[in-house]
Amino acid sequence: MHLFHLIKRLRAALAIGIVAAVLLCGNALSVQAYTFTPDATIHSQAAILYNQDTQQILYEKNADQQQMPGHLVQIMTAIVVLQNCTDLDGTTITASDELYKTLYSYDEPDDLRYADIDNGDTLTVREYLYAMMLTNQFGDGSIDGFVTKMNDTAAEIGCTATTFANPTGLYDTRQQTTARDMLTITNYALSLDGFEEIATATAFTPTTA
Repeated sequence: MHLFHLIKRLRAALAIGIVAAVLLCGNALSVQAYTFTPDATIHSQAAILYNQDTQQILYEKNADQQQMPGHLVQIMTAIVVLQNCTDLDGTTITASDELYKTLYSYDEPDDLRYADIDNGDTLTVREYLYAMMLTNQFGDGSIDGFVTKMNDTAAEIGCTATTFANPTGLYDTRQQTTARDMLTITNYALSLDGFEEIATATAFTPTTA
């Protein structure tokens, strides 16, 4: 969720992963700006800077180079949930240990962050969205079904070099994207009702658990 905290400061989205970065800018840049040279070294292997106001790409670095997206995957996770739930506040789900099965067996447990949601807790879809834990409910009962929806959506919105293998961002060499495709995904996410509000939250406490 850390990448979403930065969106509030830029009024759009700033997402930097280990090997890919997507930057979207608002009013900070002039409408007349066509190019931009960062005054600091961009350490990410791939990056793209986009001005939402002028709909222009101002800077790019290896923007079409495939990389593993890490937790940027959660942007597409949110897209699939928002497109498949018509009532974020009226739909509730009870958490079970099944949600954590893949996390318990993960080889790098120090990479994981939990949201203090325990077996038996019941929250609304909106509340779960903040924790990004909706894969089974909106994947026709399976992780694979949810991943299929992620890949279908990516193709539908114009991503040409993206393949999702899981909805969590956990390490998987099959999971590949590019900075340019992540820009497409993030722009699409920002067009959906509810995404920006949830993505820019710096703190959230559920009330229905």
